[in-house]
Amino acid sequence: MKKLTAFKEYLLDLKLVTPEKLEAYPENNQLDILTKPGKQGLEMAQVSYDAVFELNLIKASYTALVAIVSGWLAEHDQARNQQDVDKPEFEYELTEEGLVDVRLMIPFCESVCLVEKEQGPIHYAGKRWDTGDYDLWIAESGEVTDASTR
Repeated sequence: MKKLTAFKEYLLDLKLVTPEKLEAYPENNQLDILTKPGKQGLEMAQVSYDAVFELNLIKASYTALVAIVSGWLAEHDQARNQQDVDKPEFEYELTEEGLVDVRLMIPFCESVCLVEKEQGPIHYAGKRWDTGDYDLWIAESGEVTDASTR
């Protein structure tokens, strides 16, 4: 749930909310098993979840929140359009004190990657693995040739 953690840290770095007035947690977790081999390891699964962020008693306009969320997603979750995830949802409530309570739900999809490791805790396909990160390169175009025509 790296994206949930990264966005939470981003909100705290902006000083938009203090840690005690921010809750962040996942809901509706779904797992798709893939087992796609790559050059650096294995993409074992895709995890889809709704990251829920509750910000209490903050000073922020609705427009500013939309811009903050949109900007972060455009920069840090560029693959979301290809992943067919739902759009973020907001609940925005103005309090009597002129502050705002916000409930933000952002659907995320993340790969679970395994890298081969001699003492790894995960046993799969006769090998030992550990969780890890590596870039997943996806070809956008390609060419198929017949070697017998050369």
